[in-house]
Amino acid sequence: MECPRCHELASPAALACAVCAAPLRLGEEPRPARLDRVLDLDRRARGRLDPLPDAPDEGEGAGGGDLDLDLDRERACDRDLDRDGECDRDREGDQDLDARDCGAAEEPETAPLGARLAAGFADGTLVALGVAAPVGLAAWAFPDGVSLWRGLFPAGLALGALAFVAYAALAHGLLGGTLGDRLLGLAVVERDGEGPGMGRAAARAALALLGTAALGAGTWLALFTSSPRALHDRAAGTFVVRAP
Repeated sequence: MECPRCHELASPAALACAVCAAPLRLGEEPRPARLDRVLDLDRRARGRLDPLPDAPDEGEGAGGGDLDLDLDRERACDRDLDRDGECDRDREGDQDLDARDCGAAEEPETAPLGARLAAGFADGTLVALGVAAPVGLAAWAFPDGVSLWRGLFPAGLALGALAFVAYAALAHGLLGGTLGDRLLGLAVVERDGEGPGMGRAAARAALALLGTAALGAGTWLALFTSSPRALHDRAAGTFVVRAP
């Protein structure tokens, strides 16, 4: 047998080289102990490993303690994986709750259409009476100099339109409802339940006036669509609800 280090010839039965003392053969290793369970490569999905029924071990001795240590490590690793999975699920649940809490506010429940029409009729009557007084006074003061149909009637319509927009904008923007709304227990709000403000209230009033001039087209839309809101409420982003 030739020494792999100094290349000197040595006896076949020698365990080490006589010149350099290099080992010529390795000692016999102990026979590995038999595993008492099946290895699972996907422990996260299948959970904790279950031990198999006890089987007679062959050659159990020096390697038995190492095997028990490895099994304990595997069990600890499985517990850590299970704990991480539970934490991940808890975090996902918290994120879902945060998403629902931070999401858009629910749409307020719109008041019945009949109550809204009655409130609008009351407001229109109030504005018409307020405009009729100065127009009637002008017709009485100038019975011969002003034609009723060519002068007073168009002027009365224009004055009535301006008066309605100003009245609705001020009432909704400052008080959250007109006199007709108060009589019917209604209020005009935005999606978050707050008042619409002057700008949004003025836009809503102008759109409502245009819808009324178009033979009530905006109100008819609430009858034949899934949403009970009129066109001017949709465009202005407002809701007519029951007053708290």
